[in-house]
Amino acid sequence: MRSEVDLVHGRAIVQAARTQAVEYVAYTALRAVEGLTELEAQALQRNPLGDARYKAIVDTVTGTLARIVAETGMG
Repeated sequence: MRSEVDLVHGRAIVQAARTQAVEYVAYTALRAVEGLTELEAQALQRNPLGDARYKAIVDTVTGTLARIVAETGMG
């Protein structure tokens, strides 16, 4: 009985750690996207002709960060 409790307890600790890891990675990714979006808006004001390029860069990074968050959650 004690070993079963220890096993369940251990699994719970692992799940809690995974939850915290996903939360941290998601928070960091959101802050990065927020910053990049702000930079994109500033660049657009300075040079509107770069709109498509700015969007492509920010969208590419955003997709990569979303994948990293998803992979962290699957780990």
